[in-house]
Amino acid sequence: MFDATLQEFAPIGNAAPSDFLVGDTLTNRDSAKVHFLNQVVADVGKNYWPEWNYASRSWDGLSTSSANAFTEMDLALLMRFQPIFDKKVIVDDIELALLHRNYYLQEDGRDGKMYANIALYFSILPPVFQAGLGALFEGGIMSKVGNLDIQLKARFQRPRPYQAALWFPRSNAQFQLTARGHTPSLISGHCIAGVFGAIAAHLFLESNNGVSYTPKLRAGLTQYAADFGDRRVMAGVHYPSDSLITWLVSLKLLPFVVEPSQLTSATALLKDIAKTSHLWKFVSSPPSQTQSIPSYAALVAEVEAAIT
Repeated sequence: MFDATLQEFAPIGNAAPSDFLVGDTLTNRDSAKVHFLNQVVADVGKNYWPEWNYASRSWDGLSTSSANAFTEMDLALLMRFQPIFDKKVIVDDIELALLHRNYYLQEDGRDGKMYANIALYFSILPPVFQAGLGALFEGGIMSKVGNLDIQLKARFQRPRPYQAALWFPRSNAQFQLTARGHTPSLISGHCIAGVFGAIAAHLFLESNNGVSYTPKLRAGLTQYAADFGDRRVMAGVHYPSDSLITWLVSLKLLPFVVEPSQLTSATALLKDIAKTSHLWKFVSSPPSQTQSIPSYAALVAEVEAAIT
C-alpha cells in the first residue's frame, strides 16, 4: 500500500546527513551544517541582506548601506505582484476552481493541514496517491530541510513586509493575516518547503513506485511547488527577494541532502520550479524595473544565471 511505502523513505534517497537532521543541537561547531550556514550568511550579507548582530543589536555587513533601498524596491514589486492573489490557479493551461487566496488560507496552516488541497493540482493521480501526497511532501521537507530555515531567519532577523511598511508606508499594499508569519522574513520557509517537498515527490515518482510519471504530472508538481512559495508574496507576508534568495540557498543545499546519483534530476526540477514561478516571470520581465537598485539588479541577475 502507499502508506507503507511512505514509511520507507528510501525511494527519495537516503536521509539527510546526520548534521542536517531536525534536532541537531549544533554542538559540533565544525559540522557541515555550520559551515553551510556561515557561507550562506556571508554571501547574502555581502550582497543583499545583512546579518543581525545580537551584541550591538544592529545589522552588520556590506549590504547594510543598501538595505533600505533594497526593501523599498521589494515593497514596490510586492504591490504590483499582489493582484494575482485573487486570480484562479492555472496548472498546465487548465484553470482550477479555486483562487490563489483560497489555497493561501489552507497553506498558512491554521488548522495544521498545510497540504490538504494539494491533490487538486493532481486530479490525474490515482486516489491512493492523492491521499498520501501531502505526507510525502511533509516527509521530504523534514528529512531534507529540517529547521534550517529557522536557523537562517535567526541570523538575518529581517522584518516582515507588514513591519517594514511602518517605516516605508505603502497605502495600497495588502498584508493578509497569517498564523505562520511571525518569524523573521528571510529565508522563506514556505518557499523552501515547496521546493524540497516537490523534490521528494519527484524522486519518489522517478523511482516508479506504481505511478506513471508523465510530463503532465511533473508539470503539476512543478507548478504546485512554485505557487506554494509565490502565494506568500501575493499575501504580503514575504518579500519577492525572500523567494529569490531562498531558491539560491536551495540550490546550494541540494548537494548536501540529495544522493549524488539523484542530484542532476533534483537540480533540474528546482530550476524548473523557479522558472515556472509567477513571481520570477514578474520580477525578471522587464529586467529594467530593478536596475535602479544595483543590489536588487544583481540578485535578479544571479538567479537568472543560476536557473538557466
